[in-house]
Amino acid sequence: EDHSSKAYLYAESGINDALRSIAQDKTFTCESGGGCPYQIEFETSGCSTNQACAIVSVSSGSGTILDPKIITAAGTAHNNKRTLQAQVVFDASLYGEIGSVTSKEITQ
Repeated sequence: EDHSSKAYLYAESGINDALRSIAQDKTFTCESGGGCPYQIEFETSGCSTNQACAIVSVSSGSGTILDPKIITAAGTAHNNKRTLQAQVVFDASLYGEIGSVTSKEITQ
């Protein structure tokens, strides 16, 4: 498996991790400060060495169609970086259930 594919998988894992947090608490936010954006290391010192890491942020959007929550996850594998972004919209009744998730890769 090449490093670019691994970076994509790490970013995808970051998106999934944030989705779990949002599913548990629809007000979950992690933009800046207080340990945000947060890091997920896939091997020891994976973030500090740019070898195996995802850096994840979650916007403070309300989760409506007009103001979706935005998850951004940058995966890095051996200095190869891939970034994914997902828009999260809750169901219309706003019980906190995730109604839809659309994601795309962000290219630099």
